[in-house]
Amino acid sequence: MNTTARSRATRTAGALTALAALAGLLSACTPAPSGLGAMRLVDGRPALALAPCDAVTVDSISAYSLGVEPAERWHIESGSAKPPADVLLLDAPTGWTVTERTLTGFADDREYSVSAFADTTKLAPVYFTPAKLKALAPGQVLVGTIARSSKAVDESDWLASAEKSCADLGG
Repeated sequence: MNTTARSRATRTAGALTALAALAGLLSACTPAPSGLGAMRLVDGRPALALAPCDAVTVDSISAYSLGVEPAERWHIESGSAKPPADVLLLDAPTGWTVTERTLTGFADDREYSVSAFADTTKLAPVYFTPAKLKALAPGQVLVGTIARSSKAVDESDWLASAEKSCADLGG
């Protein structure tokens, strides 16, 4: 191997080692519960729990299926009505309007995503399956993570994190 090829191989190996180390560091980080929305079951039905935050007025909510084409969707808009603390998915709260309804139920073997919007700002989505919601212990909620996933956390931890997020938004 000539000097140029050896130098190139050494640089490539060094870059790959650095990338592997960075990937290891990033995968070791578990993001704290974040976002103003979390999923739970209310009366056995999927519900989006919304943390109180005066800095953000949720004016629309969307849920959609993942892994199927075309995706099934459910979308509601508020007009001027404030959302309740728990929004039962597939039901529009009083004063809200359903603007899209191709999602009409939740299959146990399918993944879904739900997002709340304030004006045009999308709040952190929560990914869930009915099985993950059924597996929650009492006092737990499911929150979205950075890696397009979700995890179960104590509701009090989620509310504390949401309060900090709200404060960061000016609320």
